[in-house]
Amino acid sequence: MGNITFIHVHGLWIKEGKIDCEFRDAQSEKILELLHGFNNIIIGDLNYHDRMHALAILEQKTTNINTLFNITNTRSSLYKKYPKQADYVLTTGVIPLHLATLDYSGSDHLPLQFTFAYNKE
Repeated sequence: MGNITFIHVHGLWIKEGKIDCEFRDAQSEKILELLHGFNNIIIGDLNYHDRMHALAILEQKTTNINTLFNITNTRSSLYKKYPKQADYVLTTGVIPLHLATLDYSGSDHLPLQFTFAYNKE
């Protein structure tokens, strides 16, 4: 049976907001070092937005599932700032079947529901 590695990340928060900086680029490089084999799922609040260089670093070796399923808002109505994207699912090897945000007002982040298949070899 194949293995799947789940990597949960809460990314660097800085007071200036979601901006590119050397620390975030280094964070993305470190995340890539954690990948094992073929079936990896990186999920969490990266504190990135979709135009950041730090996200582009991750996308060089992973598939951005948010982009694939057009998920552009991962924040609930409790979050009043922009951008509304903070949480991501990025993968290697797994076959994405579905990604959606779930309606939930208990947090400023919406839960993500991700369904996938994977290579069992």
